[in-house]
Amino acid sequence: MKLKMENKKGITLIALMITVIVLLILAGVSLRLITGNEGILNKAEKGVSKNKKASEEEEIGLVMSEMKIAYYDDNQNKSFEEYKKDFLDNYQTPSGGTIHYNEQGEMTFTDSQGNIKNIIINEDGSIRLEEIKKEENNVDFEQYINEHIQVDYKIYISSKTGSDVAGDGTEKKPYATLDKIAEVGIIENGYRYAIILMDGEYELTTKMFTLNCNQAIDIIGNKEKTRLKVGTLYGVDGYSSGGGSQAYAVNIYRLIWSGDIEGPNTIFLHTKLSLYNVAFDISFSSAIYSYFISCGFGCYFYNCTLPKSVGNFLRTWNGGLIRLTNCYGGFTSGYQTADSYWNYQTNYITQTPQLDEQYRITEEKSKWQNIGTDTNPDGTQANIGVYGGEFSWEK
Repeated sequence: MKLKMENKKGITLIALMITVIVLLILAGVSLRLITGNEGILNKAEKGVSKNKKASEEEEIGLVMSEMKIAYYDDNQNKSFEEYKKDFLDNYQTPSGGTIHYNEQGEMTFTDSQGNIKNIIINEDGSIRLEEIKKEENNVDFEQYINEHIQVDYKIYISSKTGSDVAGDGTEKKPYATLDKIAEVGIIENGYRYAIILMDGEYELTTKMFTLNCNQAIDIIGNKEKTRLKVGTLYGVDGYSSGGGSQAYAVNIYRLIWSGDIEGPNTIFLHTKLSLYNVAFDISFSSAIYSYFISCGFGCYFYNCTLPKSVGNFLRTWNGGLIRLTNCYGGFTSGYQTADSYWNYQTNYITQTPQLDEQYRITEEKSKWQNIGTDTNPDGTQANIGVYGGEFSWEK
């Protein structure tokens, strides 16, 4: 009898273990059904996202219809495209999103969570939204800035997806223009600011040089993907004083400077201006008196590239300084200025620059590689041009 009791206990233990195992298996299967890639929760989340996207597309479609009706009712002396841009740009939708319309005619939609999507109009007139991935909208500036420039605040600007009305200057809700930061309350004394320019085109105006700032403004681009369009900055004929605040410095990094005005002394600043790894795209062959004239704290060029020879490009006056270091291209002296006034350290100045579409020097490497002042990011002696120096386009 005792033997039978022991056998019963053994059978009961085995049965219990089997039961536990079965329950664990069932629990695992249930958990996967709920939380797996094809689980109930994931499918529900996808369903909500899909419905939200469909609702946004329908909402934008209604806005488009409203815009067309308004255009024909208003009967204004505007082309349809002009009216469309005025009507849609910074349009606030009922769901809390914002429609943006840029100079290239591209439309984007920023939802209430800050996600940015391209607005695509199908052939049948229906609307399709395509989310813009972060790496397509902006490069990873955060680590780069933190490693190289000590700033107090970062302000993001996107000419493609930003809004001066609905934006707040964050990476998810950028402003649209550089002039926006000149509004009262955005820039304050006592702080250094990094202005992050996402891929696109921007205008640099005199507003950038009269800010409420006593530290520095750092404008940072994404190499050839960021173009800074510059007109006249206090440019005047004759020996006038120029303009801009002397209380802070403006530093510009890693972008294309696009200039098409060759008026007298086009860039005439009191504000200290430093350009780091800037490639110039100048449309004319010679300036009047000068393109850059320094009369205040000076203009400093580091690893900059000028792809052609531009007459009267650099000029000093009334004690102003211009200093070139590690620069390449067709830099020339302006009115009453000798080359020795600006050809400061190691530079490669030539009337026939040779560069490819990415602003890489195509001449013999011995003329520009590892012959500059200071170092490249990898610690080697600096190269000449935008692919050398601390802020090299190579990194």
